[in-house]
Amino acid sequence: PQAIAAQVALALLAPLLASTIPVFAGARITVREAITTYGLSSQISLLDRLLTRIRCLPRQFSLTISNTFRHKGRVALTQITLVLSGLIFMMVMSTGDSVRNTFGDVILSILRYNVTFIFEDPERIHEVEDLTLAHPEVKAVEMWNLGGGQIRPSSQPESDDDEAVAMFGVPLPTSLYGPQMRAGRWLRPEDTHAVVLNQELAEEAGVSLGDWVTVDHGVEGETSWQVVGFLFDPIIANSAHVPRQTMQRELNRVGKANSVWIQTVRGDPDSEVAAAGHLRQYYEEHQLDLEPGGTFAGQDTASETTAAMIANFSMISTLLAVMAVVIGFVGGIALSGVLSLNVLERTREIGVMRAIGASSGAVARLFIGEGLILGWLSWAIAVPLSIPAGQLMTQAVGVPYGMNLVYIYEPSGALYWLGIITILSILASFLPARRATRISVRNSLAYA
Repeated sequence: PQAIAAQVALALLAPLLASTIPVFAGARITVREAITTYGLSSQISLLDRLLTRIRCLPRQFSLTISNTFRHKGRVALTQITLVLSGLIFMMVMSTGDSVRNTFGDVILSILRYNVTFIFEDPERIHEVEDLTLAHPEVKAVEMWNLGGGQIRPSSQPESDDDEAVAMFGVPLPTSLYGPQMRAGRWLRPEDTHAVVLNQELAEEAGVSLGDWVTVDHGVEGETSWQVVGFLFDPIIANSAHVPRQTMQRELNRVGKANSVWIQTVRGDPDSEVAAAGHLRQYYEEHQLDLEPGGTFAGQDTASETTAAMIANFSMISTLLAVMAVVIGFVGGIALSGVLSLNVLERTREIGVMRAIGASSGAVARLFIGEGLILGWLSWAIAVPLSIPAGQLMTQAVGVPYGMNLVYIYEPSGALYWLGIITILSILASFLPARRATRISVRNSLAYA
């Protein structure tokens, strides 16, 4: 009911608000002004004076530019719709590019494994590693500890506002994880109670480099760690990386871990999926029980994790793209309406042009040229605006998923929209131009 009520209110109020300025402007016209208006423009604008000084411009081109900006208010209103449609389209394109870049090159530079599993219970590290390396499809393996809890600065008491944290016990040194450091340093083999936090988690928790933090593990008690670095991780924004050996000792899991990260001999997506299936069966045959989902996004392989992340954003991207198309369609209707109004107002001008020898093609090109100028102008305005706007949209899209997206601007979105707005402008101009070519000299000069 609320949606229907909003639609009814908009349908009733929007036309009234849109017509307010034209209605009052028309009501202020005096009888003398109305009678003495013949439909021929006699005013010379600053743009007209500038165009007359440029001798090298073709006459028809100069006339097209002059006619386009004759009614500046209409141009501004038309540009608002066209610029918004182009802006949204390019924002959607740049967001899509950013998603693919984040969960393509960026994430694969961080997560260097091919297959990962979570055991139902912690398993002995050396037994699992030796067993895994014996599999013919495995090149390298690492056992990680996974845990969770609530994190807070050690100087503060426990509260309901403590941030949730995903703990990763890292085998040091590690070759299957490439940290993207933003401040401080990565973990060293000699570290004990050192922690590297995701930069987003550090901001939320209000901690700085060198601070001590306390992690509440529930029934397993609390642990204390000193912050030595901040990193970027687009998948898990609340991650905390600590030395595996220290985490095991603090949580009474010495010699055991609950997650295995595997680098396979072949790294293409199909081979990863096949290897994951073989390894699951391999572990089951050796009485090692696995969780149904992998470590990241519930997927077993890096390629499946990437595909799942991109799919999470596809619905939003599609929805925004549809909205951009709808706004573009509305902009095309507005452009067509403006040009139709221009044809109506310049009926006598068209008659004069036809009387002195202007062909139907020349008249049509005038109005199609006006449409193209308005379309290209909106594109030129939208392109620079789309860069910061795309960055804001990319950040906003990642917030509901608790992920950090790396913004990247690709010119393909701007080029695509240039082609779309060109076609849209020509189509929107076609009917008004066709109507202009059908105005006869006798009827146009008799028009009042």
